[in-house]
Amino acid sequence: MDELEPFGGEPTDAERAAVSALVVQLQEAEQRVIAATKELSNALVELRQIQEVDLVTAMHAVNMSSFALADGTPVKITSRLIAGQLSSEEGLQWVTDHGGESLIKAEVTIGFDRTDIDKARAVYDELHSRWSNVAKKLDIKETVHPSTLIHFCNELIGNQEADPPLDVLGVHRHTRAQVGAKQPKTVKLTGLLSREGFE
Repeated sequence: MDELEPFGGEPTDAERAAVSALVVQLQEAEQRVIAATKELSNALVELRQIQEVDLVTAMHAVNMSSFALADGTPVKITSRLIAGQLSSEEGLQWVTDHGGESLIKAEVTIGFDRTDIDKARAVYDELHSRWSNVAKKLDIKETVHPSTLIHFCNELIGNQEADPPLDVLGVHRHTRAQVGAKQPKTVKLTGLLSREGFE
């Protein structure tokens, strides 16, 4: 980052002291955030271990999927599918073979060198004359959106039509224990690492 140009004139001793005091405050604030970041990171690891492994395993061991605490607070095991965008050839072929071809989005683009602008315009005009909506680069990219893929898999499983190969489709099942009627809302925070942590 570029340094600011000096404004001109030498600061007084009092002004230097005031600035130095702010530097100390900044350093102290950084250390508090670094400590809080480490504490939060460790707490999240512990939370996931209990929520996704320990409690789920314990409930499964005694054939429990849900129950209520003494105060009436509900506890249950939840399970849902999580997926990224599907673009693998094997996964797309499986979706096609099982009636999901209409779920696949295709994007076609054409790329030219800068010196071929005239050719690019000629190809574009030709394609545009045949199809009203056409890309300006040529390259085919086929994908299935994550939410569409999850809905497709859930539908097949629910209707017992097929057992989707989740690994091939890039889908995994997320199982965890939930205490209370709703899960706490997830928030994203940005913390700090000590300088020694990334040097």
